[in-house]
Amino acid sequence: MKILFKKTIFFLLCFTFFITYVNAEEYNIDSVKFKKCVDGDTAVFTLNNEDIKVRFLAIDTPETVHPNQGKDPIGLLASEYTCNKINNAKNIKLEYDEASSKYDKYKRVLAWIWIDNHLLQEELINLGYAKLAYLYGDYKYLDRLFKSEDISKEKKLGMWSTKDFVYKVEFHIDDKIITKEVFENDKLKYFEAHKKGYQFIGWNYNNKNFDFNTRINDDIILKAEFKKNITNSEIILFVLLLLAYFINKKVIKKKLKK
Repeated sequence: MKILFKKTIFFLLCFTFFITYVNAEEYNIDSVKFKKCVDGDTAVFTLNNEDIKVRFLAIDTPETVHPNQGKDPIGLLASEYTCNKINNAKNIKLEYDEASSKYDKYKRVLAWIWIDNHLLQEELINLGYAKLAYLYGDYKYLDRLFKSEDISKEKKLGMWSTKDFVYKVEFHIDDKIITKEVFENDKLKYFEAHKKGYQFIGWNYNNKNFDFNTRINDDIILKAEFKKNITNSEIILFVLLLLAYFINKKVIKKKLKK
């Protein structure tokens, strides 16, 4: 009887946990209907008979019109792709990320966009039509999307085929400068600087030790920090000075006693 009671309690606890988990997942997801396109990373949907403007979470596509160069071709491709995908979708869902606020400063909804069970943000990144951007938290699909972005960069797809999203990193080793170009959101590969007679401490950025897990989003300058090595000659000299000090100290004490 006790065993049956324990099994019943265990079953009820598991069932309660399952229901709670399912409800929590459903709470973060809304099914919506397509209303109209705006551009590659923004669209209007209808939810509960109300039109809502949605900004696709964690990505940015080039503007449809470039301020200096006119129409951006990648921006146009991104906009066309997004509109076709949403317009022809049978099922559209918005997933809200617990690590993000639900609205941006323009009162647009922030969400992951699921089109027929495919993540639209990921598809845009795979084609090089979008980059990861506006990351203010540890969002749910970031690791997955960074891997997709790295592949797009390697293949030089879309926006990565130009120099528009390349930044310059300068490594200053005293008067010597090593320059590297990196794509936006890339991490730098760590290496040590060398200077004769000195020990390398690290790379300094804005008076702080630079973290090589940082993703690059601007031109930066890193300065090598060194600490002078103590040579054998310096050690011997220090010991001799120390001996001289104690010998003189004893001599002075003897003279004072006399």
